[in-house]
Amino acid sequence: ATFVMVAAITAIGVSALIWRGLRSEAAEAPLQTLAQRVAPLGHSRVWLILAPALLLYCAIYVVYTYIAPLLETRYAAEDVPLFLVIYGVGGLLGSQLGGRIVDRYGATRPLIIVLTLFTLLEVALPLSLVSAAATAAVMFGLTLCSWSCFAPIQTRVITAEPKHANVMFAFINSSVFVGGAVGAALGGVLYSRLPVFYLPFAAAILTAIAVALIVQSLPSERARRG
Repeated sequence: ATFVMVAAITAIGVSALIWRGLRSEAAEAPLQTLAQRVAPLGHSRVWLILAPALLLYCAIYVVYTYIAPLLETRYAAEDVPLFLVIYGVGGLLGSQLGGRIVDRYGATRPLIIVLTLFTLLEVALPLSLVSAAATAAVMFGLTLCSWSCFAPIQTRVITAEPKHANVMFAFINSSVFVGGAVGAALGGVLYSRLPVFYLPFAAAILTAIAVALIVQSLPSERARRG
């Protein structure tokens, strides 16, 4: 039933795109060769900017893929959907908050702050299982932070390669899905060897590395702007 619902929603989305005539608009976009499309990957700054996105989504899926077993160490299985609804609401608000943060404060420093908060919340997640209210608050905060990161990440990537904006958006999406795949696999490996409580700590290490990469890139970013 879940897959049928996803198929139905997708069909509605495709119908809306066709109705708005976006296919004809896409046909008017300038064509690029494969070499032109991947050219930005020849710049080290692009890799440094994409790496935090990859690490963030890897960290998210290290935990989220196995969130039910983690929650069920303390709560009944029928309680898990309520926590996931709260998690989803946090993501919805975070997607809106991220753009507002960029408009007001820029991209890099807010991204460092939000990623740091995300890291601390990952560490707090196993500890929050002592009460439903604490667990709900931490899960809400985790997804609020993770979705708030998306707009700053986009802004940093586009700023680095403004002439290849469309391709850079594709690279961001690739980072999201590759990060999700690697994170789920990594979580599975850890879960097969360690108690599920350790997964959030592994995620925290990944996002701490992401923060370190962003901080390390600050001098070169200032030099380019100057």
